Amino acid sequence: MEQENKNMKYQKVDFFNCNQKFYIIDKTTLNQLREADWFEGVPINNLLINEIDKLFCFVRKHSNFCCAITKIQTKSKKSFWLPILFYKSLSGWVRVRIEYTVCPYCGWKGQIANPTLPDLYETLENKFDLLQTASQIKSLPCPQCNKNLCRHSIWVETSSNT
Repeated sequence: MEQENKNMKYQKVDFFNCNQKFYIIDKTTLNQLREADWFEGVPINNLLINEIDKLFCFVRKHSNFCCAITKIQTKSKKSFWLPILFYKSLSGWVRVRIEYTVCPYCGWKGQIANPTLPDLYETLENKFDLLQTASQIKSLPCPQCNKNLCRHSIWVETSSNT
């Protein structure tokens, strides 16, 4: 018996970042993805949904972030969806990874958004240039003692943004 595949129809705003088309994930879109087997000819699986869920939970709790997915094609012509977290900076949307860090000076512990992780740009031809550009974005200090954190951080968790 042939199984019927459910295809998702996306009707939200999308955007381009580094010449990649991204689909912004909101609550409706996430629910549609959970029900879909395919989106734009690419399968949807539980691993993808779980990763998007984690990012979406973070986005709902913190302003100036969005979760989006982009279609990646491998050299063997297989495609998959890659979820990326973006932070809205003064220069526009920046790819970031949320990390947990500890200030080496005062012991403050919290989350930061780091745009300088190579895997954020791995699928792009000019990944080294993009990584260099990301590293030039001003890094924020510790919110407690105002000294430099060990990791590059363009957003730092504070009591006012949690």
